[in-house]
Amino acid sequence: MKKVMSALILLLAVYSCTAQNQNPNWSWGPVIPIPKSSWATAAKSDAVITVGGTFWSTNADGVDVKTWLSTSYRLNIKDMKWESLPDYPQPLGYGFAAFVKGKLYVVGGRGGLRGNAETFILDFSAEVPEWYTGPSLPQPRWQHKGGVIDGVIYIIGGTTDDPSKENATQLSPDILALDTHNLKKGWQFITDIPASETMWQFAAACDGKLYIFGGVVQKPDMGERTTSAGTLRITENNQLPLVPQTDAFSFDIVNSEWKVLQPLPTPKCLAGCVAIDDRYIFIAGGVDLVVPGSQTPDSRPRINFSTGCWFYDTVRDTYKPASPLLKAVCDEGLVCIDGLLYAIGGEGNAFKTRTDLVQIGKLR
Repeated sequence: MKKVMSALILLLAVYSCTAQNQNPNWSWGPVIPIPKSSWATAAKSDAVITVGGTFWSTNADGVDVKTWLSTSYRLNIKDMKWESLPDYPQPLGYGFAAFVKGKLYVVGGRGGLRGNAETFILDFSAEVPEWYTGPSLPQPRWQHKGGVIDGVIYIIGGTTDDPSKENATQLSPDILALDTHNLKKGWQFITDIPASETMWQFAAACDGKLYIFGGVVQKPDMGERTTSAGTLRITENNQLPLVPQTDAFSFDIVNSEWKVLQPLPTPKCLAGCVAIDDRYIFIAGGVDLVVPGSQTPDSRPRINFSTGCWFYDTVRDTYKPASPLLKAVCDEGLVCIDGLLYAIGGEGNAFKTRTDLVQIGKLR
């Protein structure tokens, strides 16, 4: 009997490390119908769903124009084809999407000059799925991340400000929760988050805890570099006031406790982030700090888009490098279904660009 128990314990130990040892083998999937950022992306058992998003184009006068989308798409992973879903009720960028028990919840986000406080729900069990209104947030919020634990949706951080401002930076440094079993309670305040001056973090829920990584802080003393032709676009950094961070925290929902984690191996923001096997968190892409200001002649840091990927082990509090993405992206959607990672679209290689590429990583 003791030998049997020992064998079982060994088997469990080996299995618990399997996900981290299954380095993803990346390949290309079917392109999205339109290149876009993909914050509001969620996983269904048989599909990847992405709602809204933004893209940039240049008009006839040579002016950059940002478009806010209301289109919704589903990638059927059985036949690997994109299908249209009902349009979202309003333009949506930088919202959060979660799939809970047959329903897709999309929270907050923003349009061109309007912040969204609304929550809309798409019920896939209906004969003809249509969007309907759920509980609204206390105030408009966008650029937040989140996760789901036991049917409760949590949103973390984000921005709330006057969207007509060129750079809206008033932050929402807290966590709110919506219990999908009791929508009448609405959104509830849970706790403030550490590093309250940080924005553009990435986050995931794993085994009853929320995990928050990275982000950027703004350094207003570093003005843009301009010439008579306008603002210079520097490959390594065209948003100089924004400096990626290495901070990492976990929040235990049951005990309502924050824990400081080992810092990220590289300062990073705007990365994809998804839980695997209730133990690991996979981190992909984003924007990295490649040269700190202390090492540059002009004391300005340099940032760049990343292909870098990491497994974070929530038990050991350690990071392990993983196979890099095929293309550097940030703002991508990232989900995991049956051992396959799907990185959907995102901002590609440089600011004010978008990609329609889908990167699929098979955990081998």
